[in-house]
Amino acid sequence: MRPCDSPYVDTDIPPPARGRLGGGRAKRSRPPSCSPLAGGRINGLPRRLRLLAMTALVLLSGCILVKDFGTTWTESKPDECLTKLMDSMYYTEFTRNPAGKDMSKLAHALTRPNGKSYILLKADASDFGGRMYRFQVVNGIFQRFRLVPTMRATFEQNYPDAPVDLSRDTVSFDALGAKEWEVIDNIATQDEYWEIEDQSLYNTFRNPLCRFDDRDLSKIEN
Repeated sequence: MRPCDSPYVDTDIPPPARGRLGGGRAKRSRPPSCSPLAGGRINGLPRRLRLLAMTALVLLSGCILVKDFGTTWTESKPDECLTKLMDSMYYTEFTRNPAGKDMSKLAHALTRPNGKSYILLKADASDFGGRMYRFQVVNGIFQRFRLVPTMRATFEQNYPDAPVDLSRDTVSFDALGAKEWEVIDNIATQDEYWEIEDQSLYNTFRNPLCRFDDRDLSKIEN
């Protein structure tokens, strides 16, 4: 099992309604991967070029795995707007139907002192760790980032002692302690490491409890 392949695969759930979570059938034999190779993005290239592309893209994908969130989980909090967005994310990441699940116990978010924000997503409330995503909200648009795959060599040169596992096709941390956050906070301020993975409306109903909205909701016309 690759690091991003989920052990939580429910093969008997019905596929989501078309247009809500992407539509189509739930795949039974291949759990979703955070690998940048997922989805056949390099299909169609000659075999030699495919191998070169796989070598270049094998790491620094959109998925950051954390074995134990530790105190970061309790320091982070649910967010009403992100909870709704995480319904579809949960299905995609874990191939499990989110219906009936309390996403406030599975998805938390926090903003670091440097102003960068992250989502922590668990497969089950009893888990110690899960997946982490950097995001921002700009003009009411939620933007989720992924790490640029071709920045691996630069990262290894600049952070040779970083407490991170880059041995497979993901970025994986054992914990989120001071040393881990030092690395994460540092690269979060360097735009060349990041690209936008997807975008969605953040606060559709202008809920004032959605704390990441960058707009002044009182000045938005109904």
